[in-house]
Amino acid sequence: MRKQRHTQNDCGIHRLRNVLARVAQHARRCILVPVAAGMLTAGAGCGGGFLNLQDYGRDLLLIGGLAAGVLANNQGDAGDGTGDPEPGQDITDILGPTGPVGEEGPQGEPGADGADGLDGQDGADGAPGEQGPQGEEGPAGEEGPAGEEGPQGPAGPTGASGGAGAQGETGDDVFSIFVDDFFTSNVSDDGVTVGIVSIDEPELSGGIETQPEPVAYRVAIPQAYDAGNDVTMRLFLDIVDYDDDCFIIRIDARRLVDDAPITGYGEPRWLRITIPDDAIDQQYDPLTLVVDVPVNRSSGLAGEALSIGDFIAVELVASGGCALEPGACGEYRLFGVEFFESDAGTAQVAGGMLFTSGEEAECVEEFIDCNGNRIPDDLELCEGQGIGEGCQSDCNDNGVLDVCDIEDGESDDENQNGFPDECEDANQ
Repeated sequence: MRKQRHTQNDCGIHRLRNVLARVAQHARRCILVPVAAGMLTAGAGCGGGFLNLQDYGRDLLLIGGLAAGVLANNQGDAGDGTGDPEPGQDITDILGPTGPVGEEGPQGEPGADGADGLDGQDGADGAPGEQGPQGEEGPAGEEGPAGEEGPQGPAGPTGASGGAGAQGETGDDVFSIFVDDFFTSNVSDDGVTVGIVSIDEPELSGGIETQPEPVAYRVAIPQAYDAGNDVTMRLFLDIVDYDDDCFIIRIDARRLVDDAPITGYGEPRWLRITIPDDAIDQQYDPLTLVVDVPVNRSSGLAGEALSIGDFIAVELVASGGCALEPGACGEYRLFGVEFFESDAGTAQVAGGMLFTSGEEAECVEEFIDCNGNRIPDDLELCEGQGIGEGCQSDCNDNGVLDVCDIEDGESDDENQNGFPDECEDANQ
Protein backbone atom coordinates (compact mmCIF):
# COMPACT_ATOMS: atom_id res chain seq x y z
CA MET A 1 0.00 0.00 0.00
CA ARG A 2 1.31 3.47 -0.92
CA LYS A 3 1.86 5.79 2.04
CA GLN A 4 0.19 9.18 2.16
CA ARG A 5 2.23 12.29 2.34
CA HIS A 6 1.58 14.64 5.31
CA THR A 7 1.25 18.42 4.92
CA GLN A 8 1.75 21.21 7.41
CA ASN A 9 -1.99 21.24 8.14
CA ASP A 10 -1.85 17.55 9.05
CA CYS A 11 0.79 18.32 11.68
CA GLY A 12 -1.31 21.12 13.13
CA ILE A 13 -4.25 18.84 13.60
CA HIS A 14 -2.12 16.32 15.48
CA ARG A 15 -0.90 19.07 17.71
CA LEU A 16 -4.43 20.19 18.35
CA ARG A 17 -5.36 16.71 19.36
CA ASN A 18 -2.59 16.65 21.95
CA VAL A 19 -3.63 20.04 23.29
CA LEU A 20 -7.21 19.10 23.67
CA ALA A 21 -6.27 15.85 25.37
CA ARG A 22 -4.33 17.71 27.91
CA VAL A 23 -7.11 20.28 28.35
CA ALA A 24 -9.51 17.45 29.01
CA GLN A 25 -7.30 16.07 31.77
CA HIS A 26 -7.44 19.36 33.66
CA ALA A 27 -11.10 20.18 33.12
CA ARG A 28 -13.30 20.02 36.07
CA ARG A 29 -16.60 19.90 34.37
CA CYS A 30 -17.90 17.04 32.44
CA ILE A 31 -19.16 19.35 29.70
CA LEU A 32 -15.64 19.74 28.31
CA VAL A 33 -15.37 16.10 27.54
CA PRO A 34 -18.13 16.00 24.98
CA VAL A 35 -16.98 19.33 23.44
CA ALA A 36 -13.46 18.09 23.07
CA ALA A 37 -14.72 14.78 21.81
CA GLY A 38 -16.92 16.51 19.25
CA MET A 39 -13.99 18.61 18.13
CA LEU A 40 -11.81 15.55 17.88
CA THR A 41 -14.49 13.72 15.99
CA ALA A 42 -14.95 16.56 13.63
CA GLY A 43 -11.24 16.89 13.12
CA ALA A 44 -10.44 13.27 12.71
CA GLY A 45 -9.08 12.79 9.29
CA CYS A 46 -7.49 15.15 6.75
CA GLY A 47 -9.76 17.72 5.12
CA GLY A 48 -12.46 17.75 7.91
CA GLY A 49 -14.99 20.58 7.78
CA PHE A 50 -14.60 21.85 11.34
CA LEU A 51 -10.80 22.21 11.74
CA ASN A 52 -9.57 22.71 8.23
CA LEU A 53 -6.60 24.88 9.32
CA GLN A 54 -4.32 26.52 6.77
CA ASP A 55 -1.17 27.12 8.84
CA TYR A 56 0.33 26.62 12.22
CA GLY A 57 -0.24 30.23 13.44
CA ARG A 58 -3.95 29.96 12.81
CA ASP A 59 -3.99 26.68 14.71
CA LEU A 60 -2.74 28.53 17.75
CA LEU A 61 -5.35 31.30 17.45
CA LEU A 62 -8.18 28.84 17.45
CA ILE A 63 -6.67 26.76 20.15
CA GLY A 64 -6.06 29.83 22.27
CA GLY A 65 -9.63 31.07 21.95
CA LEU A 66 -11.11 27.74 22.98
CA ALA A 67 -8.77 27.38 25.87
CA ALA A 68 -9.61 30.92 27.01
CA GLY A 69 -13.28 30.03 27.09
CA VAL A 70 -12.51 26.96 29.14
CA LEU A 71 -10.44 28.95 31.59
CA ALA A 72 -13.18 31.57 31.90
CA ASN A 73 -15.50 28.89 33.20
CA ASN A 74 -12.93 27.78 35.83
CA GLN A 75 -11.95 31.16 37.29
CA GLY A 76 -13.23 30.13 40.74
CA ASP A 77 -10.61 27.44 41.09
CA ALA A 78 -8.39 28.04 44.06
CA GLY A 79 -5.29 26.76 42.43
CA ASP A 80 -4.79 23.80 44.64
CA GLY A 81 -2.10 22.28 42.58
CA THR A 82 -4.38 20.22 40.48
CA GLY A 83 -2.91 21.60 37.36
CA ASP A 84 -5.33 24.50 36.77
CA PRO A 85 -3.56 27.49 35.28
CA GLU A 86 -3.35 30.74 36.98
CA PRO A 87 -4.87 33.80 35.46
CA GLY A 88 -2.66 35.27 32.73
CA GLN A 89 -0.53 32.15 32.40
CA ASP A 90 0.40 31.21 28.68
CA ILE A 91 -1.35 28.05 27.52
CA THR A 92 1.87 26.77 26.04
CA ASP A 93 3.33 26.68 29.48
CA ILE A 94 0.44 24.55 30.50
CA LEU A 95 0.41 22.13 27.59
CA GLY A 96 4.13 21.70 27.24
CA PRO A 97 5.99 21.09 23.94
CA THR A 98 4.39 19.34 20.96
CA GLY A 99 4.92 15.66 20.84
CA PRO A 100 6.50 13.84 17.94
CA VAL A 101 4.49 13.15 14.81
CA GLY A 102 2.73 9.89 14.97
CA GLU A 103 3.07 7.19 12.45
CA GLU A 104 1.16 7.45 9.24
CA GLY A 105 -2.20 5.80 9.39
CA PRO A 106 -3.33 3.05 7.09
CA GLN A 107 -4.35 3.85 3.51
CA GLY A 108 -8.00 4.83 3.26
CA GLU A 109 -10.38 3.08 0.91
CA PRO A 110 -10.34 4.43 -2.64
CA GLY A 111 -12.96 7.07 -3.33
CA ALA A 112 -15.73 6.61 -5.86
CA ASP A 113 -14.86 7.13 -9.52
CA GLY A 114 -15.29 10.70 -10.69
CA ALA A 115 -17.65 11.72 -13.49
CA ASP A 116 -16.48 11.31 -17.07
CA GLY A 117 -14.78 14.36 -18.49
CA LEU A 118 -16.21 16.30 -21.45
CA ASP A 119 -15.39 15.11 -24.97
CA GLY A 120 -12.46 16.90 -26.50
CA GLN A 121 -12.73 18.90 -29.75
CA ASP A 122 -12.35 17.14 -33.09
CA GLY A 123 -8.85 17.10 -34.40
CA ALA A 124 -7.87 18.85 -37.62
CA ASP A 125 -8.34 16.99 -40.91
CA GLY A 126 -5.39 14.97 -41.94
CA ALA A 127 -3.49 15.54 -45.17
CA PRO A 128 -4.95 13.87 -48.34
CA GLY A 129 -3.62 10.43 -48.95
CA GLU A 130 -1.82 9.46 -52.10
CA GLN A 131 -3.92 8.55 -55.16
CA GLY A 132 -4.81 4.91 -55.24
CA PRO A 133 -4.05 2.62 -58.19
CA GLN A 134 -6.24 2.63 -61.33
CA GLY A 135 -9.32 0.49 -60.84
CA GLU A 136 -10.38 -2.20 -63.26
CA GLU A 137 -12.35 -1.14 -66.32
CA GLY A 138 -16.09 -1.25 -65.69
CA PRO A 139 -18.60 -3.02 -67.97
CA ALA A 140 -19.72 -1.30 -71.18
CA GLY A 141 -22.78 0.95 -70.84
CA GLU A 142 -25.98 0.49 -72.82
CA GLU A 143 -25.94 1.59 -76.44
CA GLY A 144 -27.08 5.20 -76.85
CA PRO A 145 -29.78 6.34 -79.29
CA ALA A 146 -28.93 6.68 -82.96
CA GLY A 147 -27.55 10.07 -83.96
CA GLU A 148 -29.02 12.28 -86.64
CA GLU A 149 -28.41 11.32 -90.25
CA GLY A 150 -25.27 12.91 -91.58
CA PRO A 151 -25.08 14.96 -94.77
CA GLN A 152 -25.09 13.34 -98.16
CA GLY A 153 -21.63 12.14 -99.07
CA PRO A 154 -20.05 12.78 -102.45
CA ALA A 155 -21.12 10.62 -105.34
CA GLY A 156 -19.10 7.49 -105.76
CA PRO A 157 -17.39 6.51 -108.98
CA THR A 158 -19.52 5.19 -111.80
CA GLY A 159 -19.91 1.45 -111.63
CA ALA A 160 -19.19 -0.92 -114.42
CA SER A 161 -21.85 -1.34 -117.08
CA GLY A 162 -24.25 -4.18 -116.48
CA GLY A 163 -24.66 -7.06 -118.81
CA ALA A 164 -27.01 -6.94 -121.74
CA GLY A 165 -30.65 -7.56 -120.88
CA ALA A 166 -32.72 -10.36 -122.27
CA GLN A 167 -34.14 -9.94 -125.74
CA GLY A 168 -37.54 -8.28 -125.58
CA GLU A 169 -40.60 -9.64 -127.22
CA THR A 170 -41.03 -8.88 -130.86
CA GLY A 171 -43.30 -5.90 -131.31
CA ASP A 172 -46.03 -5.49 -133.84
CA ASP A 173 -44.66 -5.36 -137.33
CA VAL A 174 -45.88 -1.87 -138.23
CA PHE A 175 -44.26 0.60 -140.57
CA SER A 176 -43.11 4.18 -140.08
CA ILE A 177 -41.76 6.24 -142.96
CA PHE A 178 -40.30 9.76 -142.69
CA VAL A 179 -40.59 12.04 -145.74
CA ASP A 180 -38.57 15.21 -146.31
CA ASP A 181 -38.68 15.44 -150.12
CA PHE A 182 -41.07 18.24 -150.99
CA PHE A 183 -42.23 19.69 -154.33
CA THR A 184 -43.87 22.88 -155.48
CA SER A 185 -45.06 24.44 -158.75
CA ASN A 186 -42.71 26.36 -161.00
CA VAL A 187 -44.76 29.42 -161.91
CA SER A 188 -43.79 31.76 -164.74
CA ASP A 189 -43.77 35.50 -164.42
CA ASP A 190 -47.26 35.67 -165.89
CA GLY A 191 -48.59 33.20 -163.27
CA VAL A 192 -48.64 30.10 -165.42
CA THR A 193 -47.46 26.82 -163.90
CA VAL A 194 -44.75 25.42 -166.11
CA GLY A 195 -43.36 22.54 -164.03
CA ILE A 196 -42.67 20.93 -160.69
CA VAL A 197 -39.55 21.66 -158.66
CA SER A 198 -38.05 20.20 -155.49
CA ILE A 199 -37.95 22.39 -152.40
CA ASP A 200 -36.46 22.02 -148.92
CA GLU A 201 -38.46 22.92 -145.80
CA PRO A 202 -41.14 24.87 -147.66
CA GLU A 203 -42.85 27.83 -146.03
CA LEU A 204 -46.58 27.21 -146.05
CA SER A 205 -47.58 30.75 -145.06
CA GLY A 206 -46.07 32.38 -148.16
CA GLY A 207 -44.01 35.55 -148.24
CA ILE A 208 -44.63 39.09 -147.13
CA GLU A 209 -45.89 40.16 -150.59
CA THR A 210 -46.80 36.85 -152.22
CA GLN A 211 -49.57 34.35 -151.83
CA PRO A 212 -48.56 30.93 -150.42
CA GLU A 213 -47.65 28.24 -152.92
CA PRO A 214 -48.88 24.62 -152.75
CA VAL A 215 -46.49 22.00 -151.36
CA ALA A 216 -46.69 18.27 -152.22
CA TYR A 217 -45.03 15.02 -151.08
CA ARG A 218 -45.60 11.31 -151.61
CA VAL A 219 -45.27 7.93 -149.93
CA ALA A 220 -45.56 4.24 -150.93
CA ILE A 221 -47.34 1.79 -148.66
CA PRO A 222 -44.63 -0.76 -147.77
CA GLN A 223 -44.69 -4.54 -147.61
CA ALA A 224 -44.82 -4.38 -143.80
CA TYR A 225 -48.28 -2.88 -143.81
CA ASP A 226 -51.05 -5.02 -142.29
CA ALA A 227 -54.14 -4.40 -144.38
CA GLY A 228 -56.98 -2.86 -142.39
CA ASN A 229 -54.78 -0.99 -139.89
CA ASP A 230 -54.94 2.78 -139.56
CA VAL A 231 -52.38 5.00 -141.28
CA THR A 232 -51.67 8.45 -139.83
CA MET A 233 -49.94 11.43 -141.50
CA ARG A 234 -47.95 13.49 -138.97
CA LEU A 235 -46.84 17.03 -139.92
CA PHE A 236 -43.81 18.67 -138.26
CA LEU A 237 -44.00 22.48 -138.32
CA ASP A 238 -41.72 25.24 -137.09
CA ILE A 239 -43.46 28.59 -136.46
CA VAL A 240 -41.66 31.91 -136.01
CA ASP A 241 -43.15 35.34 -135.15
CA TYR A 242 -46.51 33.80 -134.41
CA ASP A 243 -49.45 35.20 -132.52
CA ASP A 244 -52.92 33.99 -131.70
CA ASP A 245 -53.28 33.42 -135.40
CA CYS A 246 -55.97 31.61 -137.31
CA PHE A 247 -53.95 29.61 -139.81
CA ILE A 248 -55.89 27.24 -142.08
CA ILE A 249 -54.44 24.68 -144.51
CA ARG A 250 -56.36 22.80 -147.21
CA ILE A 251 -55.41 19.13 -147.65
CA ASP A 252 -55.97 17.18 -150.88
CA ALA A 253 -54.77 13.61 -151.58
CA ARG A 254 -54.31 11.44 -154.70
CA ARG A 255 -53.68 7.71 -155.08
CA LEU A 256 -51.81 5.74 -157.72
CA VAL A 257 -52.46 2.02 -158.03
CA ASP A 258 -50.66 -0.29 -160.49
CA ASP A 259 -52.31 -0.45 -163.91
CA ALA A 260 -54.82 2.23 -162.91
CA PRO A 261 -55.01 5.96 -163.48
CA ILE A 262 -54.40 8.48 -160.70
CA THR A 263 -57.54 9.12 -158.72
CA GLY A 264 -58.56 11.32 -155.88
CA TYR A 265 -58.21 9.80 -152.43
CA GLY A 266 -60.68 10.58 -149.73
CA GLU A 267 -62.24 14.04 -149.40
CA PRO A 268 -60.74 17.54 -149.21
CA ARG A 269 -60.24 18.70 -145.62
CA TRP A 270 -59.43 22.06 -144.04
CA LEU A 271 -57.03 21.95 -141.11
CA ARG A 272 -57.01 24.78 -138.57
CA ILE A 273 -53.73 24.79 -136.63
CA THR A 274 -54.07 25.08 -132.85
CA ILE A 275 -51.42 27.05 -130.96
CA PRO A 276 -51.27 26.17 -127.24
CA ASP A 277 -52.03 28.99 -124.78
CA ASP A 278 -48.71 28.62 -122.97
CA ALA A 279 -46.87 28.97 -126.29
CA ILE A 280 -48.56 32.32 -126.87
CA ASP A 281 -47.38 33.50 -123.44
CA GLN A 282 -43.83 32.15 -123.81
CA GLN A 283 -43.24 33.12 -127.46
CA TYR A 284 -40.89 30.27 -128.35
CA ASP A 285 -38.55 30.93 -131.24
CA PRO A 286 -39.28 28.76 -133.05
CA LEU A 287 -42.37 26.97 -131.80
CA THR A 288 -42.43 23.35 -132.98
CA LEU A 289 -45.87 21.87 -133.57
CA VAL A 290 -46.88 18.29 -134.34
CA VAL A 291 -50.21 17.73 -136.10
CA ASP A 292 -51.72 14.27 -136.69
CA VAL A 293 -54.28 13.59 -139.45
CA PRO A 294 -55.68 10.06 -140.01
CA VAL A 295 -55.47 9.03 -143.67
CA ASN A 296 -57.85 6.09 -144.04
CA ARG A 297 -60.42 6.91 -141.35
CA SER A 298 -63.62 8.92 -141.64
CA SER A 299 -62.43 11.25 -138.88
CA GLY A 300 -59.50 12.18 -141.12
CA LEU A 301 -59.17 12.28 -144.88
CA ALA A 302 -61.86 9.56 -145.15
CA GLY A 303 -59.80 7.61 -147.67
CA GLU A 304 -60.60 4.12 -148.78
CA ALA A 305 -58.76 1.02 -147.63
CA LEU A 306 -55.08 1.00 -148.49
CA SER A 307 -53.07 -1.82 -149.98
CA ILE A 308 -49.39 -2.66 -150.17
CA GLY A 309 -47.75 -0.82 -153.07
CA ASP A 310 -50.26 2.06 -153.18
CA PHE A 311 -48.73 5.50 -153.81
CA ILE A 312 -50.31 8.37 -151.92
CA ALA A 313 -49.51 11.98 -152.81
CA VAL A 314 -50.64 14.83 -150.54
CA GLU A 315 -50.90 18.52 -151.39
CA LEU A 316 -50.99 21.30 -148.76
CA VAL A 317 -51.84 24.95 -149.37
CA ALA A 318 -52.62 27.76 -146.97
CA SER A 319 -56.20 28.77 -147.74
CA GLY A 320 -57.80 30.56 -144.84
CA GLY A 321 -57.40 32.92 -141.94
CA CYS A 322 -54.33 35.10 -141.83
CA ALA A 323 -52.72 33.00 -144.58
CA LEU A 324 -54.80 34.90 -147.11
CA GLU A 325 -53.31 38.19 -146.01
CA PRO A 326 -49.66 38.50 -147.05
CA GLY A 327 -47.45 39.19 -144.10
CA ALA A 328 -50.28 38.81 -141.57
CA CYS A 329 -49.13 35.44 -140.19
CA GLY A 330 -45.92 34.25 -138.76
CA GLU A 331 -43.73 31.85 -140.73
CA TYR A 332 -45.17 28.31 -140.86
CA ARG A 333 -42.39 26.09 -142.19
CA LEU A 334 -42.83 22.37 -142.93
CA PHE A 335 -39.65 20.40 -142.23
CA GLY A 336 -40.92 16.82 -142.29
CA VAL A 337 -43.82 14.39 -142.59
CA GLU A 338 -44.14 10.92 -141.06
CA PHE A 339 -46.55 8.19 -142.16
CA PHE A 340 -47.01 5.46 -139.56
CA GLU A 341 -49.26 2.48 -139.00
CA SER A 342 -51.38 1.78 -135.91
CA ASP A 343 -54.10 -0.64 -134.89
CA ALA A 344 -57.46 -0.22 -136.58
CA GLY A 345 -59.67 2.37 -134.87
CA THR A 346 -56.88 4.07 -132.92
CA ALA A 347 -55.84 6.97 -135.18
CA GLN A 348 -57.20 10.43 -134.30
CA VAL A 349 -56.68 14.12 -135.06
CA ALA A 350 -54.27 16.00 -132.81
CA GLY A 351 -52.74 19.48 -132.80
CA GLY A 352 -55.53 21.01 -134.88
CA MET A 353 -59.10 20.65 -136.04
CA LEU A 354 -60.46 19.28 -139.32
CA PHE A 355 -63.40 20.66 -141.27
CA THR A 356 -65.18 19.60 -144.44
CA SER A 357 -65.35 23.12 -145.89
CA GLY A 358 -63.36 26.33 -145.77
CA GLU A 359 -66.36 28.32 -144.50
CA GLU A 360 -66.72 26.14 -141.45
CA ALA A 361 -63.01 26.35 -140.77
CA GLU A 362 -62.91 30.16 -140.75
CA CYS A 363 -61.99 31.69 -137.43
CA VAL A 364 -64.56 33.87 -135.66
CA GLU A 365 -63.24 36.97 -133.96
CA GLU A 366 -65.47 36.51 -130.93
CA PHE A 367 -66.90 33.14 -130.02
CA ILE A 368 -68.07 31.23 -126.97
CA ASP A 369 -65.48 28.79 -125.60
CA CYS A 370 -66.73 27.70 -122.16
CA ASN A 371 -64.23 24.84 -121.78
CA GLY A 372 -61.25 26.98 -122.81
CA ASN A 373 -59.96 24.72 -125.57
CA ARG A 374 -59.87 27.55 -128.13
CA ILE A 375 -62.57 25.87 -130.23
CA PRO A 376 -65.98 27.56 -130.61
CA ASP A 377 -68.58 25.72 -128.62
CA ASP A 378 -71.03 25.59 -131.55
CA LEU A 379 -68.40 23.68 -133.52
CA GLU A 380 -67.92 21.18 -130.73
CA LEU A 381 -71.59 20.24 -130.47
CA CYS A 382 -72.39 16.80 -131.81
CA GLU A 383 -74.65 18.26 -134.48
CA GLY A 384 -71.84 20.58 -135.58
CA GLN A 385 -69.11 19.84 -138.09
CA GLY A 386 -66.19 19.38 -135.72
CA ILE A 387 -64.25 16.28 -136.69
CA GLY A 388 -61.54 14.50 -134.77
CA GLU A 389 -61.62 16.17 -131.37
CA GLY A 390 -64.86 14.44 -130.43
CA CYS A 391 -68.22 16.21 -130.27
CA GLN A 392 -69.74 17.66 -127.11
CA SER A 393 -73.36 17.18 -126.05
CA ASP A 394 -75.98 19.76 -125.13
CA CYS A 395 -78.77 17.51 -123.91
CA ASN A 396 -80.86 20.31 -122.40
CA ASP A 397 -80.61 22.43 -125.57
CA ASN A 398 -79.56 25.58 -123.72
CA GLY A 399 -76.74 26.37 -126.15
CA VAL A 400 -74.07 25.54 -123.55
CA LEU A 401 -71.96 22.42 -123.58
CA ASP A 402 -73.05 19.89 -120.96
CA VAL A 403 -69.55 19.77 -119.49
CA CYS A 404 -69.72 23.52 -118.91
CA ASP A 405 -73.19 23.30 -117.33
CA ILE A 406 -71.79 20.75 -114.86
CA GLU A 407 -68.63 22.73 -114.17
CA ASP A 408 -70.60 25.95 -113.60
CA GLY A 409 -73.07 24.21 -111.28
CA GLU A 410 -76.03 24.71 -113.59
CA SER A 411 -76.53 20.94 -113.78
CA ASP A 412 -75.88 18.10 -111.35
CA ASP A 413 -73.81 15.04 -112.23
CA GLU A 414 -74.08 12.66 -109.30
CA ASN A 415 -72.55 9.70 -111.13
CA GLN A 416 -69.84 11.89 -112.68
CA ASN A 417 -70.26 10.54 -116.18
CA GLY A 418 -70.15 13.95 -117.86
CA PHE A 419 -73.89 14.12 -118.57
CA PRO A 420 -76.38 16.27 -116.61
CA ASP A 421 -78.63 14.26 -114.32
CA GLU A 422 -81.81 15.93 -115.69
CA CYS A 423 -81.09 14.44 -119.12
CA GLU A 424 -80.51 10.97 -117.73
CA ASP A 425 -83.63 11.14 -115.56
CA ALA A 426 -85.72 12.11 -118.59
CA ASN A 427 -84.42 9.12 -120.51
CA GLN A 428 -85.24 6.60 -117.81
